Amino acid sequence: MKFIFTLTISSLIALTSVFQSAAISPAKHQTLIPVEITDRQPAETLSDTDGEVSEHEWTSLGMGRFTDGLAGALYFSSMTWEVEVEQNAGNPALYRIVNPYTNGNCPWNANGIYSTDAAVMHYVTFDTSNPDAVFIDSGDNVRINLGVTISAADGECQLYNNRAKGRFSNSIIRFESNALAVTTANDGGAYYAEMTKLALPGAPDYDVILTVGQHCFADNHVYFSISGANDATQIRSITYAGLFTTPSNYFDQVFGSAEPGTTGDYEMTLTEQGWYTIFVGAFDHKGSLMSATADYVYAFIHNEKEWKELGIGQFTDDSFTTIYEIEEQMSPYDVKVYENLKTPGLYRIENPYASHPLALDNTISLHSDHPHYLDIDASDFGDVKIVEQPFGFNINNEKLSLRSIESGTLTSEIIRFPTRGLAVRIDNSSFYANQYGRFTLKLPDPTAITEIKADSTESDSGEEAIFDLQGRRLRSVPAHGPYITSGRVTISR
Repeated sequence: MKFIFTLTISSLIALTSVFQSAAISPAKHQTLIPVEITDRQPAETLSDTDGEVSEHEWTSLGMGRFTDGLAGALYFSSMTWEVEVEQNAGNPALYRIVNPYTNGNCPWNANGIYSTDAAVMHYVTFDTSNPDAVFIDSGDNVRINLGVTISAADGECQLYNNRAKGRFSNSIIRFESNALAVTTANDGGAYYAEMTKLALPGAPDYDVILTVGQHCFADNHVYFSISGANDATQIRSITYAGLFTTPSNYFDQVFGSAEPGTTGDYEMTLTEQGWYTIFVGAFDHKGSLMSATADYVYAFIHNEKEWKELGIGQFTDDSFTTIYEIEEQMSPYDVKVYENLKTPGLYRIENPYASHPLALDNTISLHSDHPHYLDIDASDFGDVKIVEQPFGFNINNEKLSLRSIESGTLTSEIIRFPTRGLAVRIDNSSFYANQYGRFTLKLPDPTAITEIKADSTESDSGEEAIFDLQGRRLRSVPAHGPYITSGRVTISR
């Protein structure tokens, strides 16, 4: 699932057909922010085509490489496969691909995931008359049928032709991420496409591929591989701390200090917990960047000397389930909870989804080779936060992570977030979570306030010590909520 936009916001998404038992079906999801597009016609009035735009004779050039960011952006990750490419005899600037999803080469159909109409020919036609402003030609039609149906409820996948501009260089037609839009026959919305590319037959292979098996690791060790780009003179890779969710914006900048590398398998040691983005680029003999890709990883670090085990709490999840239209209310379950010794109120759940009901029935696939943690910062009672972290499991090979987008609260030993106060990232898209406001963490039984000794109410420096209502020492007065000093309860507002 890639970065998506839609004209209408709805909280429930229709499931598509299940393609194996005990697995969640692929589904189109909604984003946090609707984005306007140029065409405002109701969906039922939009005309469509199967891509035939000219009466002139077409000549087959052979097999080219198609990198799909269209239908793949709706349901799957982008992949590359071979397609037949034709050129128009009357206008040689017109190229088209023949049956791009139904020619037997599309990797998705290995397990019969999608259905096709073999009796109809489907085309996607590119007009390269202006190499710096390539567009997809569909005549006066708004939608182009792609010939593939993944969900019977959604209908046939379609390219939403908003006259976006691509580039034609070195026999490669390329549209960057978010340049094109896709939809389905029964959907009134439109969704951003990922990077879409057609390499004409005989074009040099500069496509570099970065493969990261999963995007969270423990013990600072990250594993990935680099492949492809058979005609590149040089490959460079570099890793930056941080989560670059739109890495293509940085491709022209990041490789200046990158080290030359080769294809193969890599192991990388990271020094601190958090997100890192791996950039890989392929260069020609002139040193020009011809292809680039990136992916992000998360390193978990748990130093037992920095955390105090509090005991067993109860966790109730309300995050990813509604995105996949699982309406069943999840029951609370036990989790081990820690508190950071340097930052009172910073809590950590160990393996937060290991006992989730959908993990117990194998609906979600846990990363079982290393521990996972979920950190919740409740050091300020009225401004509880979750900095983005991976879930520690995959659904249909999609990478999921969780973060707060509105402040939560800690009251009566229960951490809560407001409805739609959380967000789930699936690959590069963000979706509302906590749709029913059920996401809570009940902390283990607190230390009684009466256990605070009289001689501990002042710090070594002579300043009055500050405690929360559970008797835990605070470093400073919280910005919001109650606290105790000199035996009295005060509320910050």
